[in-house]
Formats: sequence, C-alpha cells, structure tokens
Amino acid sequence: EIQLGDWSSDVCSSDLLFMVYNSAIATPKYGDRAYFYGILDAGILAGTLTQMAAALGLGSCCIGEMKASAAETYLTLRPEQKYLFCMEFGVPCQT
Repeated sequence: EIQLGDWSSDVCSSDLLFMVYNSAIATPKYGDRAYFYGILDAGILAGTLTQMAAALGLGSCCIGEMKASAAETYLTLRPEQKYLFCMEFGVPCQT
C-alpha cells in the first residue's frame, strides 16, 4: 500500500514524478534490449532533472525502493507498463 503524507518538515511544497516503462512502445524498436534501454533512459532523465532542480533552488530525491506492485496498482498501469522508480521534488521552506 502506498501512503502519501508529510514526508519532511523542511519541505513546504513537493511533487512526485513516477517513471514508467512501456514495453508496447519500446519492444518493437529495441527487441529484447528494450527494458535495459528504458532503465538507462530513466537514469539519464533522473540525473538531468536532479541537476535542473538544484539550479532552480529545488530539492530532489530519487526513490528507488518502493513496492512496485503497489505503485503499479496506484497508477493503474496496464500489464505492458512497469514502474521503474519515483522522484520527489520540493521547495525548501523559508526560515
């Protein structure tokens, strides 16, 4: 079960971004290497988003350890779609 709530008292506003792999789109082009390339692309995207968030004064966190089946249910993914990981972005509170 996924529970959303107060993750940190140091963050005044946050958003989640879920990364999902879709085999129906990737497999016809890349065959049996498609999932591997999907993971690589997600990692490149995560790195780029982390750098951009920092440049904009936002905090970010990659959340890799999560119950994938719970995330897939929460997101109502189809069988050909697989949850990869999640990122959280937040605006630090002004003190």
